[in-house]
Amino acid sequence: MTLSSATLAPPTGVSAGQVNCRRNRPVRISISWTKTVSAFATGVSVERATTSGGPYTTIATLGKNKVTYTDSDPALTYTTTYYYVVQSTFLAWTGDSAEVAVTTLNNNCA
Repeated sequence: MTLSSATLAPPTGVSAGQVNCRRNRPVRISISWTKTVSAFATGVSVERATTSGGPYTTIATLGKNKVTYTDSDPALTYTTTYYYVVQSTFLAWTGDSAEVAVTTLNNNCA
């Protein structure tokens, strides 16, 4: 198989959860995954949306061996559902993971 006919395998096992909710503190979401099995992948992009299926916005571009990221964007809000996709990347190719959703707690962490 040549590189031009290969498929870029996506990261797998993506999960997301709110990190250490503290009353009236900024929202933080931890995302983790298992890295791609594609040896020629050069990086990973973490994408976020507020609607299932996107459109997604790239929130992080990481090295290919990274398997976690904490989304601490000040724009994250309480009682909101966020959707994440992790992409393996090589040049203009991408391999998208399954979408994962997380709904943040309210500002009292309930």
